[in-house]
Amino acid sequence: MKDMNEVLLTGEKAVLRKLGLAALLLLAGSFLFFIRVRDYHSDLKNEMLTATGRIASTRMELSRAKERLELWRQAGLDVEEVRSRRIFGASTAVQDMRLGLQSIFDEAGVGASDLSFAYADQDRERLGKITVTFTFRGRYPAFKKLLGIIEKDPRFLVVEKLDFQDTGTGSGLMRIRFTLAGYHGV
Repeated sequence: MKDMNEVLLTGEKAVLRKLGLAALLLLAGSFLFFIRVRDYHSDLKNEMLTATGRIASTRMELSRAKERLELWRQAGLDVEEVRSRRIFGASTAVQDMRLGLQSIFDEAGVGASDLSFAYADQDRERLGKITVTFTFRGRYPAFKKLLGIIEKDPRFLVVEKLDFQDTGTGSGLMRIRFTLAGYHGV
């Protein structure tokens, strides 16, 4: 059998060499292209993982921000409730406090004497303070009832001072000097 080299003509050999070289170059180029594509794919995958991590982190931050926003919204509602229900109105504070105290005294079934009012602004808190001092005369159950009604009042009424002038040991009648503070907007 004749060798392939002997059968082919010189021109045909040259064409086969060129085709072989072209095939080799095409194979090498394809190899480099696929390596490049693989590296590009790997880079894209890494970028995607990084972006996914950033998205997850951003979602967590957004969730925390929404929670903080809800807390601030609730705080705003609480402040509005305090302004509307817990402190006296700025323009009618004295009258409202007088009427509120009269309502408390009526509910407790007690009277108070020697009422005196003092006023002070709390600029830093943007609140005004009304202090009322009065004398309670009565028995212990009435005193206890009066304190309970003051404590349950929806407005901020603070018992600042109780001065027991007579504890009622002989007669059973107590005489107590109350100092209450109420607050109003300024």
